[in-house]
Amino acid sequence: MPDDTELNPGTGGDKVRSKQRGGSTGPKSNIVIIDEQDGAGAESLADGGIRVKGRALARSAVAWTSGTSVDATLAIAVTGYTTVVLTLRSGTTITAGAIIFEVSDDGTNWYSIRGVRQAATALESGYTLLASDTQHWVFDVAGYTNFRVRLNPVITGSGTVDLGLVAQTLPAVRFVVLPQLPAALAAGGGVKVEGVSGGVAMPTMGDVAHDGVNAGNPVQVGYHAVAHGTSPTAVAAADRVRQIANRHGMPFIIGGHPNTFSYQIHTTGALTNQAIGPAVGSGAKMVVTQVQVTAANANTAFPQVRIGFGTTTTPADGTGTGQVGVVASHPGVPAGGGFSRGDGSGIIGAGADDEELRITSAAPTGGSLDITVSGYIVES
Repeated sequence: MPDDTELNPGTGGDKVRSKQRGGSTGPKSNIVIIDEQDGAGAESLADGGIRVKGRALARSAVAWTSGTSVDATLAIAVTGYTTVVLTLRSGTTITAGAIIFEVSDDGTNWYSIRGVRQAATALESGYTLLASDTQHWVFDVAGYTNFRVRLNPVITGSGTVDLGLVAQTLPAVRFVVLPQLPAALAAGGGVKVEGVSGGVAMPTMGDVAHDGVNAGNPVQVGYHAVAHGTSPTAVAAADRVRQIANRHGMPFIIGGHPNTFSYQIHTTGALTNQAIGPAVGSGAKMVVTQVQVTAANANTAFPQVRIGFGTTTTPADGTGTGQVGVVASHPGVPAGGGFSRGDGSGIIGAGADDEELRITSAAPTGGSLDITVSGYIVES
């Protein structure tokens, strides 16, 4: 279609115009304008797409009071229209009353309809009147012939409820930009919808709730492929980052915590309820990811070692079904030997609020013991 081609001008001055945007080598998209007034600035969308401006009926209004009878209505014909906007303002002395929203396909039979209350983005088929209230709703009425607001129950109080109705030929989202694929979509990162408050993206969610029975098709998660031997490019703290995987799609995942601690104790004598690591205050827990104990080769005794969580004491030796809170234990560490739990990448134990990691061990006669732990502190 050539640029600025007018199709079927209406008797009321309505026109449909096509204009192509973009250079000879760049992406192009058609702008279609449907309006009774083709004014200046009507073709101002910078990134192309579709812009449609439609017609609206004159506003119908009513003022209801406590003297208005039950089931009184404010109604308009909506044949050929797609959207109804309802506005409400109430006085300061309203104490009760409610309105009901209904549509008809023949002007005789009426059906409940839900609209979006803009102040709360809530879908509602009616509304309880409140004092000093201001609200508005948007309804999809495509295919119906009539829309009405019905009062039930009646208003109590001495105030007035002002209602207004307007029907229009456009849906609630009035300006939709659909860039031509693929260049514009790739550059913009998706489809842009204008008319959403503050440019906030429309929310997305899964079709099955948490803990619901699995159903439907899964949403696949993609990764950025990185070859082995290649270091990812660092970003600034607080920036968004993408997940990475090797070229076979196997993700690179590192366990642990970005702010770990690592503590060591060297002792030549016995230890009783000795804290290892940072102090843990109220409202926090210690998470341990590794414990390692080694004995000097010069030791002439094999000391027993027990490590666990406690506010003041190390947990006792386990008997029967065992002892809660013990992270690592050895009945007698041999000279030149030792033992270890965890490698720092996973959790081997977590204390309760205000519990430190503590050790009780016998004396390493003739030599020494070295104890090393790693972990992190988290809020309870």
